[in-house]
Amino acid sequence: MVAVVTPGDAPRRPAARELVGIALTRDAKGAWCRRFGLERSGASALIGAGGVELWRGEALRLEELRKVLAGLELDGALPPRHVDVQLGVAQGLIAPPFHFQCTPPVLTAGVSILTGKLRGQELELCFWTTWSQASLEELRRRAAAQEQRSAGPRTILVNDGEQPELAVRFLKRHGLAFEHAASDPERRIARGYGISCWPTVVRVDAEGRVAGARFGLEHAHAPGPAQQS
Repeated sequence: MVAVVTPGDAPRRPAARELVGIALTRDAKGAWCRRFGLERSGASALIGAGGVELWRGEALRLEELRKVLAGLELDGALPPRHVDVQLGVAQGLIAPPFHFQCTPPVLTAGVSILTGKLRGQELELCFWTTWSQASLEELRRRAAAQEQRSAGPRTILVNDGEQPELAVRFLKRHGLAFEHAASDPERRIARGYGISCWPTVVRVDAEGRVAGARFGLEHAHAPGPAQQS
């Protein structure tokens, strides 16, 4: 169970001690509140499997919540799974090659290139989806950065598990354009890298080996690249 705290709010200390087994997360941009229609500070909602709303209240009243939980059919329910996010290819191994489209400004049609042909260049493979708000923020940051940076790793966007037409419409709607992109509707590329989080940014060194990865969106105020090996 996750309790979402809106900006400026903080759980009461007594309540925080009572919320055993409940994780807290802050809703800095209000995305959780918009998703579940929580307009007032302190409003609460209990969401069940499949996104079905089971209960809603103006405040988190533990005695009321306990009654709702007691009335649920939980027999046979499986405990939450904890899955470590990690790549399917170990650091130091050759990155699985794949074709991507290169569309320089002077061309109207893309040219297909194999990543293995780019030995000697550092790459950043950005796996993203249209339904992930974090992916959109990652793309926006990269679009802003590419206008200011002439050197550094070559970025290749990999749209994970969606039809190419959907990805193209999405980028156009948000006014985003990138020179290097790959479509992966059947997730062949994503499975090769073991992608299970969006965005995931995989770093490939000049020798074509996996150098590290970042899972999820890097905090805007992080002191440096929050990358994991």
